[in-house]
Amino acid sequence: NYTLPTSVSGNIGSITPASLSVGGAVASDKVYDATTAASINTGAAVLSGVLPGDVVSLLGGKGNFADKNVGSARKVAIGGIVLGGADAGNYTLADNTASASASITPATIAGVTGITAADKLHDGGVAATLDASKAGFSGMYAGDMLTGEGASGSFADAEIGAGKTVSIVGITLGGGDAGNY
Repeated sequence: NYTLPTSVSGNIGSITPASLSVGGAVASDKVYDATTAASINTGAAVLSGVLPGDVVSLLGGKGNFADKNVGSARKVAIGGIVLGGADAGNYTLADNTASASASITPATIAGVTGITAADKLHDGGVAATLDASKAGFSGMYAGDMLTGEGASGSFADAEIGAGKTVSIVGITLGGGDAGNY
């Protein structure tokens, strides 16, 4: 014959934070800039597992493409996501990473310099022999490899003279990073 207490207090149980998963993070398309950095928007993301009435949001996060190169629907890895909001302490993220996709479009080369024409003996023609080995590209990012290829040149006329104007046409980009421009 015992009498049991109607309530008990003290450290007899635990409540642990509920786990949430992230979906729907968005990455923005960008113009090639020689980096893997991606702009992300976690404001559009959906947190699965939040209880009704609780205020929980996503903060921070950093996105990166797998590489710097141009392409469409490229995977963007998003890391460093943390929880915010009045009830954030009641939750934990199952994984503080997510993924999205976005495109990198080619950058524009604004101008080409450094292509020279070789002097020539008068032959009645206007064709010029070009040297593009020292070509420079306005708008190219440091560290990228570009070359000028396929160009042809012609003197303004076939008359003898110094410092003659040479028209250059048909320049195409070559080199390891040509596809990014």
